[in-house]
Amino acid sequence: MAETTWNEDASRYELRVDGELAGWIETRTNDDVIALTHTEVREEFQGKGLSKPLIRAALEDATSKDLTVAPLCGAVAAYVERNDVPGLQLVDKQG
Repeated sequence: MAETTWNEDASRYELRVDGELAGWIETRTNDDVIALTHTEVREEFQGKGLSKPLIRAALEDATSKDLTVAPLCGAVAAYVERNDVPGLQLVDKQG
């Protein structure tokens, strides 16, 4: 079973499969903006479609906390372009 949680000490979202750390998204937070800077899935878990649920969970959590998201990671930016996330607020690229 896969579960994504927020690790406050490491400032990252972590995905665990059957209790084992499978992947994470590194973040930086400034006031009400969260920058998702890097997504990593450990080699032994790659190719199993785990990055999408990890990214989705991170975006849903940020939305639930009324945070504006800066998708600096290429995988997160691609997910945002291809998928609807209700209530998602993105940093204004012009600004």
